[in-house]
This record gives sequence, C-alpha cells and structure tokens, in this order.
Amino acid sequence: MSLTHRSDGPLLPGYHHSGDRGLGVLGSTISGSGTHGPAIPYPSLQPGDAGKEIMIRIDVVPPLLTLFVVDEAGNVQAEGPPGIHEGQFTGWADGELATPTPSGAFFVLIGTSGFATGSLMADDAVASGALSNTPQSILAGTVAADDAAASGSLATNPPSVLTGGLVADDAAPIGTVQGYVAPVAIIGRRVVLVGTRTTPTRLEGLNVSEIDDIACRFGGVLREGEIVLSYSVTAEPVVGVDPTPVPLLAALPQNFGADCIQRVDGAIGVPGVTYLVTFVAALNSGRTEVGEAFLRIVRRTT
Repeated sequence: MSLTHRSDGPLLPGYHHSGDRGLGVLGSTISGSGTHGPAIPYPSLQPGDAGKEIMIRIDVVPPLLTLFVVDEAGNVQAEGPPGIHEGQFTGWADGELATPTPSGAFFVLIGTSGFATGSLMADDAVASGALSNTPQSILAGTVAADDAAASGSLATNPPSVLTGGLVADDAAPIGTVQGYVAPVAIIGRRVVLVGTRTTPTRLEGLNVSEIDDIACRFGGVLREGEIVLSYSVTAEPVVGVDPTPVPLLAALPQNFGADCIQRVDGAIGVPGVTYLVTFVAALNSGRTEVGEAFLRIVRRTT
C-alpha cells in the first residue's frame, strides 16, 4: 500500500478510481522476476529509487491479451496467446514524472521461456548456440559484451526482447538481434564501464572529421541509495602535444542518471595525439567515482 494518500480528480480523464490513491509503492518492493516477466516499472528503476514511491499508469494494454491485471507494484497476471506482448506505460517517482524518460514500453511473457535479469557481462567470451526457446527469451537490465564473438541467434518467432542498456564493445555478432529496446541515454560506439573492467579504457580512435559521444557508465559502482549529483570531465594529452587549454571536449557533460555523456570532436583535437579523458562523478553520499579512457585522434581516408 502507498505510504501517502491524496484526494483529487481522476488520474485518467473519463475514468473513475476506487481505493488507495497515494503516490505509489517503495521502489525496493518492486520485483525483478515473475511468471510473466519483471514487474512493469522494474527495468526503468534508477539508482536511488529504492526509497521512492513508484507509481505507473497503463497507457496501452497489450491488445492480444484476454486477461490483464496489474497490482500496485506493477506485477502482472495475464492470459493470452504464447509470446511476448507489448504495452505502454507512464511512471512517477514521489509524485513527479519519472526521469529521464517517464513513458515507455513494457513486455508481458506468455508461455515458457528464458530470462536473464540484472547485469550480464561477457568479457572475452565466445558464445555459440542460441539464447532462445519457445516462444523466446528476454534480457532485462544491462547487457555488456566485451570482445565477444556470438554465433547462433538471440531470437525466435516472435523476436526476442532486450530491455535496459546494451553495450557491445569490440563485438562480432553472427546473426541478428531482434526486438532491441534502446537505452535511455543515446550513446555512440565509445563506452567506459566503471567498476566492470580495467580503466583507463582504450577507446576506438576518433577521426579528425568525426564527432561522437563517449558514455561513461557508473551504475555498477553505485551503492544502495546513491545517486549522481554532478559530473565533471577533463581531457589532457598523454602522447603528443596539444597546446589548447581545453582540448577535444565539444560540449559540457550531460547527466543521464548513472550515465555521463561527453561529446568529443576530432576537429578540435590534434591528429596523432592520445588524450586521457577523465570522468568524475560526485555522489549524494559524499563519495566520488572516477572513470578514465584513452582516446587517440586519427586521420582516416575512405
């Protein structure tokens, strides 16, 4: 039951509400597993949401389901044809629209299939065969494939679903990944995973004519209740010389919760110079976490 109560107009115009009308349930009570998949708001929870009151509104019910019941924590009871059924929802945290994106898709599984929830990291891994069965598989949370070569398929009929973030670093996929749901922060090819691999991370070289966003992901090192208050980013040459006072960085860092996105521009770097890009996250607990990456400016011709 909600910890707070309120009295006001209907949540959805044209509809009536009966019963508890508080701000939601604690994020810590929302389940990452269930008969039909994780609770609807679970994949969208952010670091620090455990102590917040979370509420969702179902905007689009999966059309093929013959039974669809959702409790206050987002757990689903459903009946319908085997497969993955997609709907739409809007979420609130402590009475405010959820950030960074309040609305999105949710998925209901009918039938026997496979789940991987939480964080999955494959480092220098070679996987063969298929992550699939009948009807298909779901990955929820963060999936990172580092120096990975995957063969087989992550799909059946209908396609498999990835929810949360997918990071593919030096990955050589064979086959297709279908039904991918994009992460909240739109990132480029260059990613630093703090706490899950050795840093500084050596990133793919940046062409002089290229502009890209480096994503530094701190989610793996945040403790219970911690959130990022601010980010700072610096870049300094470590191989070669760049006389400019603020080299390489094309904009201020952007805060996407546990992700810091920094835009870099090869045109304001020096060809042949390698830069050390340092990300510093200031946390509400008073701690700081640091991620680092080497980025070399190159001149390619096509």
